[in-house]
Amino acid sequence: MEKQVYFFDFDNTIVDSLDLWYDVMDNKTFVDFGLQPSNDFAKFRQGKSNMEIAQIFVELNHLNIDPKEVIKRWNFHMKENYIKNIQLISGAKEFLLKLKDEGKRLAILSATDEDVLRVALKHFDIDIFENIFTEENINLPKHNPKFYQVCLEKFGVKNDDVVLYEDSFVALKSATSIGIECVALKNKYNQKNLSQLLQMCSSIIERY
Repeated sequence: MEKQVYFFDFDNTIVDSLDLWYDVMDNKTFVDFGLQPSNDFAKFRQGKSNMEIAQIFVELNHLNIDPKEVIKRWNFHMKENYIKNIQLISGAKEFLLKLKDEGKRLAILSATDEDVLRVALKHFDIDIFENIFTEENINLPKHNPKFYQVCLEKFGVKNDDVVLYEDSFVALKSATSIGIECVALKNKYNQKNLSQLLQMCSSIIERY
């Protein structure tokens, strides 16, 4: 049966943005707090939620600040990046608008804070989603299967009503673990997990 509900990740699923996210996390934020960027920080953030990464940043650098202040700096830089430096993935907008025209229900499921996503969606003229679910407003990380269960409940649908488009291996693993059909967006970051993605997901695509 054809799906009527489409869930989408945002970064590196709809827009080509992870390189800039990692530049902000691994370089610009260090400079913001008067620190020397570390080549080792990338290994600490792999597979973590944004709040977990911010907490690690504070602890590793012995900062006496709330981790939310770190996230605020990320958001400040990323709002500018979405407007000035980030492009839509080829075919993504056309695919989204086609689904909307067909009467499909659309939602965003993202680690990025909602206020940042609103800026990006407006800029790219794709503010067409019925709901935006984030790690912040759900209060759960995307690597936790409960994140997806809460999203289903809030959207009023069951797992077999939905297909999720996502690039993160850990997110795809969580979503498929509760029976959500997933389509993986292949990129350089999940290439090493390709064999597992082929087993978990209904399909793998590079572009829409």
